[in-house]
Amino acid sequence: MMSEKRIPAGRRPHFRVWDSEQPCQGFLSLWELRGRFHKVQVKLLPQNKIITFQDSMRVLALLRKLALTPETVLVIRGNHLLTEDELIQADDEIEIRSVISGGV
Repeated sequence: MMSEKRIPAGRRPHFRVWDSEQPCQGFLSLWELRGRFHKVQVKLLPQNKIITFQDSMRVLALLRKLALTPETVLVIRGNHLLTEDELIQADDEIEIRSVISGGV
């Protein structure tokens, strides 16, 4: 018989997912798995802020969430510039740099 971790009343989800890391324990609820999901980490420069998001999203959606216009920033993953339509996945480390222009 499988043992199941107890979740407080009123917090139990209506569906369950399979945990591939521990298949012998059977099904685990999403409540139990909530801390295991990967996150998107975004570093804003020159502000030097780090912001974390739970969901994968397109670059344009990320910029809208941060209230930034695409023409004023560079979005970088590793050594690659990203366009507005590219997908940002879980575990990505994204850098957003402000574009600064000088006179003449």
